[in-house]
Amino acid sequence: MSNKKHPKRKIRLNIGILKRPFLLIAVTLAIIVIGLGIPKILLELQTRPGALPKGEVAIDQIQPYGADIIEIETAVIDSIDISANIESHNEYTYLDALLTNPPSDDVGYAANNYEELGLRDRSRRDLNDEFYYAAYSLIQEYFGCSLPTSVNIGKVTDPQDSSRYLILVTEGERNYALLDPSTGVPIYMDITFVGETAPDLDMFWSDLNDLYNDYLGITFLGNDDQYRYYERDGYDIWYDNGAQTTDEKLQSVVYATSGWYWESEDDINWYATDFFLWEIQFGLYEN
Repeated sequence: MSNKKHPKRKIRLNIGILKRPFLLIAVTLAIIVIGLGIPKILLELQTRPGALPKGEVAIDQIQPYGADIIEIETAVIDSIDISANIESHNEYTYLDALLTNPPSDDVGYAANNYEELGLRDRSRRDLNDEFYYAAYSLIQEYFGCSLPTSVNIGKVTDPQDSSRYLILVTEGERNYALLDPSTGVPIYMDITFVGETAPDLDMFWSDLNDLYNDYLGITFLGNDDQYRYYERDGYDIWYDNGAQTTDEKLQSVVYATSGWYWESEDDINWYATDFFLWEIQFGLYEN
């Protein structure tokens, strides 16, 4: 065996080769930092108080509703205008004549939930009944009265524009409702009936107002401090309340009064009962 020693070789490191992966990593990190950082810096610059645009926007230019709700709201406002024309025409004699001899195009029956009206939105499965039936059922539930067995249904034109109309529903000599033909909601409804009780009128109004919310798809917000009035003296009760839409264009209102119901068999001798004689009026107004 040879004892000749081999000279040791120096291992030369190729620094360039070692730098390549570190350089790639560094470049990648730099790109990420720049990509995340620059937009953030620009956003902060744009949102500084001094960089924000100055000025005011009128509240009536802010529209909280979509196009479909705006269409419904516009139709209801049009119906409110028709109702006002019908009620005030010739110092109210036009409406009196209509109630004395109402137009009769059809008859609606309680046994059929007044489906003959045919006004509710059939595309909405959550609306099972006509508003007129839902409202009367609510009154029956709270006041202990009976639904009208049948009602008269007719079309009433605007005395100032015969191309516009509302649906008039009458029952008896006094009870009537003017309904918006596109939704079936009462623009105005006035009914007098004998009730068994005096219910919580705030709860009744809340449920009635919810019907308007549901059938119109528009939120009416109440403000008891602003609208509510309540007074009671035995059987005599006076109650008012209201709400308005978030865009402040519409108001829903209710007026309820009661007295002691007396009966007579000969119109001479009268005797008191344990019942209340109620009149309830409710509907919509434009602000």
